[in-house]
Amino acid sequence: MPDVTTIIPTMAEEKRRHSLLRAIESIIAASVDPVQILVVVNGSRRSPEVLGKLRELDSVSILSLETGSLPLAILAGRRAVQTPYFCFLDDDDEYLPHAIDLRLAPMRSNEKLDFVVSNGYRCIAGNDMVCFSELDHAASSPFQTLFKENWLASCGSLFRTDRVGAEYFEDPHALIEWTWLAFKLCMDKKTIGVVDAPTFRIHDTPDSASKSTDYSAAMHPLYQRMLASQPPRHIVSTIRRRIGSLLHSEADSFRKQGKFLDAWGAHLRSLCYPGGWRYLAFSRHLLSIKRQDSWQTTRNQGDANK
Repeated sequence: MPDVTTIIPTMAEEKRRHSLLRAIESIIAASVDPVQILVVVNGSRRSPEVLGKLRELDSVSILSLETGSLPLAILAGRRAVQTPYFCFLDDDDEYLPHAIDLRLAPMRSNEKLDFVVSNGYRCIAGNDMVCFSELDHAASSPFQTLFKENWLASCGSLFRTDRVGAEYFEDPHALIEWTWLAFKLCMDKKTIGVVDAPTFRIHDTPDSASKSTDYSAAMHPLYQRMLASQPPRHIVSTIRRRIGSLLHSEADSFRKQGKFLDAWGAHLRSLCYPGGWRYLAFSRHLLSIKRQDSWQTTRNQGDANK
């Protein structure tokens, strides 16, 4: 029996045929030993041809869900794991050669490790860029590093099955599942191993979730969930500072959209958080808009009276 299960959540759409098969091939090349590849097909968009191709692969097991949901597919995959270790791979990303071997080595040599994180590439317009610059600090300062960059990439980790149970995947935060999971692992003081070497490639696409407005909107409730978890005091301060920064960004976005009342509301709230003094100068941008509007109104009235 293999030691590792790799879970691939997918809708198995025809447009993902090439990338899904590439992902599977990359898993096979990621380990010198056999790997249990579990493809969790979710939703109604599945292509019969893609499913037929998957069934031809001896290395692949298929788990089917009627509901189209990435978090539910991740949870179902985790619940089905029967190997000592497990990991994930999105259907449009890929592992680099020996990726699983590189992650498995420290786990086998150090029983204290609950999971391992690794570095990788983000491919943008055909160019590979290293994902993490702070990864070497993740083991010693996981909380602080998490708020600089989320070191838990969906395809960059390897978990010990008996230490990271299915319950960790039962209350995901929409669109930001991996940041929330990383935070919970920190809260439970799980021991992290670091492989600061590239083991995966994320293929960036124009519709990536991290670029969507929904992703930005999900950040506020995420920070509130974090605060409700009662993290260490210095992390509370960090989270509150991030909320202030997020409000400032929203204020600027509202300003550019011409939603000036919303811009003022977000701006005034941003001043109430740690470091809010940094955004005081932004008031001038909003005040100048008011002056310009007043001048334009006066000019229009003058033109109307001519």
